[in-house]
Amino acid sequence: MADFSNIDSNRIASKKQIWAVANRFATLTASDKSERFGKVKVFNAILNSLHGKECKLTHGDIQKYFECEVVPKEILARVQKPSSKASKAKKVSSKPVAKKTVAKKVSKKPTLTNRVDSLESKLDQILEALASK
Repeated sequence: MADFSNIDSNRIASKKQIWAVANRFATLTASDKSERFGKVKVFNAILNSLHGKECKLTHGDIQKYFECEVVPKEILARVQKPSSKASKAKKVSSKPVAKKTVAKKVSKKPTLTNRVDSLESKLDQILEALASK
C-alpha cells in the first residue's frame, strides 16, 4: 500500500478517494457482488451529503475511514432499507383479464393519428382493468 503520511491531512479529498471509501464500506456490508454495486452508490451519496460544500472531506478523514473495520454508525444509520413493497415479488392474479376487442379500420401505412388512436384504446383497456380491481 502506498505511503500517504507525507500528504497534508487537511488537504481536501478527491472524488476518487471518496468513491474508494464508499467502495470499502460497501465491501464491508454487502453479501454479494450485485448488492455491493448498489451500496457503493448509496455510500458515495451519503459521504458527499455528510461532507457538503461547507465541510469537505479531508485526506485525514479518508485515512480514518480506511482504518475502520466496520462502517461508522452515523453513516450506517443514514442507509435506507428497501421498502417492503419493493422487496416483495408481485403477486400474479389467477383471474384472466377480460380483453375488449375494438374493431377499427387501420390503413396499411401507419399514420400518426392511427398510432394515437391505437394507444388511446390500449390506455382505455388498462384503465378499465385497473378500475375493476
